[in-house]
Amino acid sequence: GLKATIDRARPSVIDPTLNPLVAIPDSAAMPSGHAATAFAAVVAVAMIHPRLRWPLVLLAALIALSRVWLGVHFPSDVIVGAALGTLIAVGVMRLASVAEKAPRFAPQPVGE
Repeated sequence: GLKATIDRARPSVIDPTLNPLVAIPDSAAMPSGHAATAFAAVVAVAMIHPRLRWPLVLLAALIALSRVWLGVHFPSDVIVGAALGTLIAVGVMRLASVAEKAPRFAPQPVGE
């Protein structure tokens, strides 16, 4: 939904002299879906396994930077995507934590 709302053109659409190294996706550029997905996955896993945090953050950053290097995103596209993915992961993990702590009720026998 954000891509359609922001509707930012890809770098090579704005500057036809740029030659992207991969096919240009049909969707808008901001936010970067690759960066959002990578950071959402990394942050969620890092919250469960903190020892993996920095290698995973490096991996997600490389994925995000590759989108700029390939010529299909501006740096701000991947920064916004990374922030969005991080926020989503933190939100989902907090909801999961709340749900895990919620009281569970045992079923009551029928007719007794």
